[in-house]
Amino acid sequence: MKNMASVSLVFAEKVGRGWKEAAGTDCEAYQRRFLCRQASGAYHTAKSFWILRKHKCFNDCIILARNLLERMANSICAAKSPALAVELIAHETTEKIRLLKKWKLPPAGSAKLQQTLAQDEQFLARLLGLIQKPKAPNWHFFERFRESGMEGYYRSGYFKFSTHAHAGYEVPSGTREKPLGPAEFIALAAPVITGSSYHGLDCPCCRPGKCEVHEESVALIRRFSSSSLGNKRLGIDRMGA
Repeated sequence: MKNMASVSLVFAEKVGRGWKEAAGTDCEAYQRRFLCRQASGAYHTAKSFWILRKHKCFNDCIILARNLLERMANSICAAKSPALAVELIAHETTEKIRLLKKWKLPPAGSAKLQQTLAQDEQFLARLLGLIQKPKAPNWHFFERFRESGMEGYYRSGYFKFSTHAHAGYEVPSGTREKPLGPAEFIALAAPVITGSSYHGLDCPCCRPGKCEVHEESVALIRRFSSSSLGNKRLGIDRMGA
């Protein structure tokens, strides 16, 4: 498994090569930044997963696998179009504003909070102007998983992983269990899938039979599926690999 993890991370490094974000405030620039952050974040989160696995922190591994699943869904959705990427950012900004408005702070912190809220509301208005919508579309994670062709993962793996992350369903302190095969598969696949989505922005021929990076990513996902799950295919065509 250690060799597989290295293969996955090396692929992500090669494809990302610096993960340079784009300047600009049009939909294309926001899409590039969003995909860049998902790919870079998946790479570093997967590295942390394997460090934790080495030290037998298996419950923590599962929490990171949940984050990696989210990044996969984000990347596959955002890669479909610049407008869709902006919709995702607008939804996340709307949620941030909603949560910020719930905070009750003393006067010393309230001024800073109001400043942050004003900045986020201005940013949201700019995003909504780009997609010409009065409010952000509802892109909760179930919708993202469904749009990315990963609905089955939401109903199985994501739900299972969430029992280790949500306060009301935490696994008792000190409990350790061997990482689920799906968690290891996700840790292997996420850097490849998010990296490939980012690569597709600059590759006009990123499709089967036309792009070496695409072909390599598909081969890697099949290899990872076989080694960590014991099957040769796992819906990789629908997952955007």
